Amino acid sequence: FHPYQIRLDRGDLICAPRDDDRYIKSSCKPELLSADARDLIRRECSRGEGSRQGGGTTEADEDVDLQQAQSALTAGESEMIVNLMELHTAENWRGIMELEQVASSAIAHLQATRPDSATKIYFMLGDAYYGLRLLESPSTHGSTITRAINVFEKALENSKRIGNREGWTGQAMACVQLGRCYVWIGDQAKAIELLEQSEAIFEELGDWSDDLQSFGDCYRSFGMIGKAIELYEQDHAIAVKTGNRARMSVGCFNLGLCHKKLGENHTAIELLETSRDIAEELGDRQGVLNACSNLGDCYLETNRLGKAINLHELSLETAKEINDREGEGLEYNNLGICHWMLGDYEQTIDFYEQARTIALSLVEKMGNTAKERAGDVCQNLGLSYESLGQYEKAIGLLEQARAIAQQVKSDRSVRFEVRSVGALGRCKTSIGEYAQAITHHTEQWENAQELNIPDDLVGAALGQGVSLWAQARAEHHAAVAAFPLPGTGYPAAYIESLRNAA
Repeated sequence: FHPYQIRLDRGDLICAPRDDDRYIKSSCKPELLSADARDLIRRECSRGEGSRQGGGTTEADEDVDLQQAQSALTAGESEMIVNLMELHTAENWRGIMELEQVASSAIAHLQATRPDSATKIYFMLGDAYYGLRLLESPSTHGSTITRAINVFEKALENSKRIGNREGWTGQAMACVQLGRCYVWIGDQAKAIELLEQSEAIFEELGDWSDDLQSFGDCYRSFGMIGKAIELYEQDHAIAVKTGNRARMSVGCFNLGLCHKKLGENHTAIELLETSRDIAEELGDRQGVLNACSNLGDCYLETNRLGKAINLHELSLETAKEINDREGEGLEYNNLGICHWMLGDYEQTIDFYEQARTIALSLVEKMGNTAKERAGDVCQNLGLSYESLGQYEKAIGLLEQARAIAQQVKSDRSVRFEVRSVGALGRCKTSIGEYAQAITHHTEQWENAQELNIPDDLVGAALGQGVSLWAQARAEHHAAVAAFPLPGTGYPAAYIESLRNAA
């Protein structure tokens, strides 16, 4: 457990991570603390005073932490734990998890006096587990999402006990969070059931306008684009009515993504351009980046490569400007795709190499999400080297892409692995390793059939045919070369070798 400093400052309790300038002032006053907790604070302050004056330390002055005061936690101290957990940003899931043990003690005290605060702890722990799902190793695959589900179910049960409007809101939000978890593990039916429960609660409460975007996001993640559009349009209408320009920008962006998903690129472009213009007006650089990047994708889909390249170049500049390394890597990849379509493979490889470097640098922070992107880029690089006829390099990169896909094991990476296997088959055919090529295309066919990927089924069948034809042709030439030439008694291949030697 990471130790935290506890001290008094002008009558307020202050708790902060050691060697960190950040701190929280709790609402609780010294008189609300137990005797043991007050003694803990005095010891902390004495230790700090002794250190500043250069004095020595005694056994009583040794480092202490919040864990020592667990048995003496009062309601006021438990509130401090809630505040301390909120200190960590949404992305610092490990920081929240460091407080899990002491948070459990806080929940026990808060259940009777402040059930709303106990529920808040459950939500924060659930969010942390949900975030950490991206960082878990294949050996623990699924363990963090299971723990997230358990914690969100506790939040749901606790919210039911609260009973008032805040409790009903807590139930609705717990259902949303559980729905996200079930989406992640592929149980869409359960996710939709939970989301519909949440929607019914909000409608019963009479006002869920602030949650329309969140519900739209959930339905979009389920692939229920029509329902998502319906909710986004309601949200956009409210934004227009209230004159909320920031909300209008986000609404147009979300609607643009939906129409892009449906292949309605003309409508998507109009919406994304509106989102970009409002974001520019408001100085929202992240909003500009997101809109321009997706606009570039739409223009690429409609084969307007010049506009696509201009927009992705602008997105790259914006990502660098706001120090968005993830966005920067995505834009290098997008530019690589554009130049690959132009047949400019040297430039394509340069962009992909930069994208791969960034993806690998983000693995520690983003876990499997960054790994998956690195695998995608390795596959793109392999396809580029294949186009240049550099088959050995292509094979090495495609094998890397396949290995990463097998580590990540996401739905997307599994599909990309099928494509990598097909490309390996083509490369093996090109270098004359026909047996391996046929094995790869057979595997591609079986996996594409299992995953229902029509394009790869066609590719596998074509690849197998080409490999078998090339193998038969090579065997035919070998047989002809081995046949004795009339009047010599020697095979043609032997005669040819003598001519070459001469």
